[in-house]
Amino acid sequence: MRKKKLPFTDVGHTLTIEGTCVSEDARFAIHGLLPGEQALIVPLKKKKGQWVCQAQNIEQDHPARVIPVCAHAAQCGGCSFQHFDRSAQLAFKRDWLQALFDDCSPKQWIPTLSGDAVGYRSKARLGVKHVVKKGRTLIGFREVGSAYITEMTSCQVLVPELARLIEPLSRLIDGLDSRSTIPQIEVAASSGAVAL
Repeated sequence: MRKKKLPFTDVGHTLTIEGTCVSEDARFAIHGLLPGEQALIVPLKKKKGQWVCQAQNIEQDHPARVIPVCAHAAQCGGCSFQHFDRSAQLAFKRDWLQALFDDCSPKQWIPTLSGDAVGYRSKARLGVKHVVKKGRTLIGFREVGSAYITEMTSCQVLVPELARLIEPLSRLIDGLDSRSTIPQIEVAASSGAVAL
């Protein structure tokens, strides 16, 4: 059995495109932390030689830190950058993309494309888990560093047509005999149509 790593205090070093902040020695991928911020780091699990961690009690806020619009942002793995200012986030993603093309150096870049900060995700693979102790089926994104499903009744990042389906789908699956065998549901929305 792997020994559990105890919480510790550290400073975020480098932000990754996955939305984690990596420690200086690159042994820890920390969700919810921005570069230069100091926090209590709680290791969750080791994956591919690197600890997946969650930041708590953040000190020394990064200037681009914002309050997430979603109440589930701290534990939900569905969106990684809600704590990062939208314009700073777009600049970070643009710089990351341009670095990928360093070898071929395009002559011109089109302006950065952006949409709404909420209700923008039109496709998703949602986890499904019938939880006997709760007496209901949970549908949502998996929690950060975990196989557990985030308990939610709607989602701020899904387009409204999909977000409002979470609770009715949960009730529908609760009524099925096979509710314990359904691992996920893929949802998509486009031009007024919704598909499961």
